[in-house]
Amino acid sequence: MAVFARSEWSMKQAASDDEALEAEASEAEVPVVVGRRRSRYFMLLPSSAVVMAGHVLLRLEVNGVTALLLLAVAVSFVGWTIGRLGVGLTVSEALAVWSLQGGGEPRASLALLSVALLLSGVGELTASLRSSRDLRRQQQREFEAKSSSTAAMIRHDLLTGALNAEALRERLSEEALRATRYGHSLSLVYLDLDGFDSLSKTLDERMTRALIAALAETLEEESRITDIVGRVGTDEFVVILAETGHGDAALVAERIHRSVMELAREHSLGVSCGVASWPHPSHPDASLTGEGLLEAAEAAMLTAKRRGGARVVVSAV
Repeated sequence: MAVFARSEWSMKQAASDDEALEAEASEAEVPVVVGRRRSRYFMLLPSSAVVMAGHVLLRLEVNGVTALLLLAVAVSFVGWTIGRLGVGLTVSEALAVWSLQGGGEPRASLALLSVALLLSGVGELTASLRSSRDLRRQQQREFEAKSSSTAAMIRHDLLTGALNAEALRERLSEEALRATRYGHSLSLVYLDLDGFDSLSKTLDERMTRALIAALAETLEEESRITDIVGRVGTDEFVVILAETGHGDAALVAERIHRSVMELAREHSLGVSCGVASWPHPSHPDASLTGEGLLEAAEAAMLTAKRRGGARVVVSAV
């Protein structure tokens, strides 16, 4: 009964504020640890349970080996619980519990001190390991986010957000392999602004960049969800039309050309557009490579320029 009374008295003391605890400690000549209120609450509960368990084991004269096993299980469970809650018992807190709960039982006091110190180590170690694990996970997430962002910047044009020339060629090669393997059609639309070089000499850099960005935005808006837009030159763009045959590619190119021509006319410019498709009706057995299709689309675009620009030309090969 004395043990239960002491445990109840200790929990009431922990619920009081720090000043009241100091005053009562001086009157009763009992050492009390002040501060870290949350730690005291969690500290007194398991410690009181260990004290009562120790007294019960002593009264029942339980075999020494059995008693040690029971105490080991209790220490492991309480230490794990403390670690999960993020609360560790310090040595000073463990000594305070021993002074409060030890009573006049020498063996119980010694057992309590040992258990409390062990709980202190287990709780602090578990909390430290949990904190280190969380820190490593946070660092890993930050590293992955930075890596993903860096990879996206390497593959995309910084001004327009479209694929850059290298990334576009890689993607075109992948689409060419897929089209060959599964027998799908593949087409390209190659666009270039007419008269841009002359205009860029009269405009400042800010306005030139704004024009290129607006052109890329128009291409993105007019392209289909499955289409891929890339920037391959200062004012040159390519649109990959996956699973799109010769006839449909010409229709898509005409629609895109009308939209970008509206923007170009605002600056007295034109847009030349070349289209190339695989397989081509006149060469159904021709092999397909990404570079070959890109060269055919560029040649068709140059033909459109030679014919006066501001038009769409479909490649004959």
